[in-house]
Amino acid sequence: MNLLKENIENLTSMWRLVNEKMKAQHVEAKFEFGVLNYSQWPNRLWFKGDINEHDLKKAKTVIQNSRTKLIIPCWNIDEGQSYEFLEKAGFEKKLEQIGMSLKLDSSYQSVSTMKLEKVDNEIKAKLWEKLFIQAFNYKIDQRVISANQHDLDFLIASNNGEPVGTVLLHTSGENIVGIHSMGIIPEKRRKGFADQIMVNILSQSVELGLKYATLQASELGKGLYLKLGFSEQFIIRTYGLK
Repeated sequence: MNLLKENIENLTSMWRLVNEKMKAQHVEAKFEFGVLNYSQWPNRLWFKGDINEHDLKKAKTVIQNSRTKLIIPCWNIDEGQSYEFLEKAGFEKKLEQIGMSLKLDSSYQSVSTMKLEKVDNEIKAKLWEKLFIQAFNYKIDQRVISANQHDLDFLIASNNGEPVGTVLLHTSGENIVGIHSMGIIPEKRRKGFADQIMVNILSQSVELGLKYATLQASELGKGLYLKLGFSEQFIIRTYGLK
């Protein structure tokens, strides 16, 4: 199994699933994208392979004509010139993350005070949206959450009954769980809650028979994942037009 490519596939299949559910998915020969005018996510355009100048010109036209800002995630895993092409075409790096993975071959002792509750109604969808905005300072609209709650696991993390953050899980491929949108609201940070959430996710994933976990971490947050046994795989840079 190529875990690096499975990591990317978990990410792109999640965007594709959401876009299709919201009737926003567009497929071109060399790239795909989705536009939601009322939500800041997914709103991404991603290439199916290495980027070249010709295909990037087409993608740039799509982005320039879009009413809503689209960004381009780029994982230059084959040592091509994708980054250079993007920067030459007037794009600038907005975000850099590290793709990471873990083989789930250990036992994880879950934390009983930390609960992960699945969004399954409109009230919880509104709460998840609110917590996510606080944690990340951007918006995943509750309509997107509600429409996709049967295909994705939007989880509200609560410590002793008090909400502290969000998680989004997407299962893909050969028993792979992708961990996304794991964030803690500002007033609950530095209390060990992120560690507890991750341990509970990994524990539940093992119980479900899942074999691998993937995620994309910031440079600041990767220490937590390294401590849990995750390995670094690749760099993913997200670009936007200047």
